[in-house]
Amino acid sequence: MAKASTPEPKTIDCFATDETKTVKLPGTRFFVEVKRHLTAGEQSDVDEALFDSVSMEDREAAAQQGKRLYLSLSKQRFLKLAIFIEDWNLCDAEGKTVRLPSALQDRVLVMRNLSRQMAELVQAAVDEVAAEELAVMEADPDDTGNPLPGDDATG
Repeated sequence: MAKASTPEPKTIDCFATDETKTVKLPGTRFFVEVKRHLTAGEQSDVDEALFDSVSMEDREAAAQQGKRLYLSLSKQRFLKLAIFIEDWNLCDAEGKTVRLPSALQDRVLVMRNLSRQMAELVQAAVDEVAAEELAVMEADPDDTGNPLPGDDATG
């Protein structure tokens, strides 16, 4: 009787890559360069930004006591844009390309100063790339080409 062989798993990246995708903003001459992968710390920062100035301990205590938590979608939205956008060719009123600052807080301020319409286009580009990456992860969750044990495909 032949012994069933277990496929050798692919190498899994231990750290986020610096791979990006250039997305042309529809109806404009502009593009944004979007990170394909966030680091664990960057993702945590985006997740944490949803809660408005409340520590993890305070959130847990408030939840246990049935108290309300205050969320800041705006804070999270602009931090997410500042972290995901690596580069762009957006211009100021004089037609000069606006360079993205290296300091995260300064990048957030730049994102906050976008026009509403441009912010929506940039957000849509970030969401497009994030959705593509999520689809890749869901299609091959263990990065081997095989379903995980317990998945519907394996019973």
